[in-house]
Amino acid sequence: MTKENKNEGIEETKEQVNDTLTEGTIDREKEEKEKDKKDKQDEEEDGK
Repeated sequence: MTKENKNEGIEETKEQVNDTLTEGTIDREKEEKEKDKKDKQDEEEDGK
């Protein structure tokens, strides 16, 4: 394996890791928004 090919493989791996991290962050943000929405609904119901 030449040095260029090795570096290319490293770059591809970095991109895959970044994509995975991004997907995880998006999923976590969605969960937090849904939890916040549910918490607000619960608070409104408690207030009634």
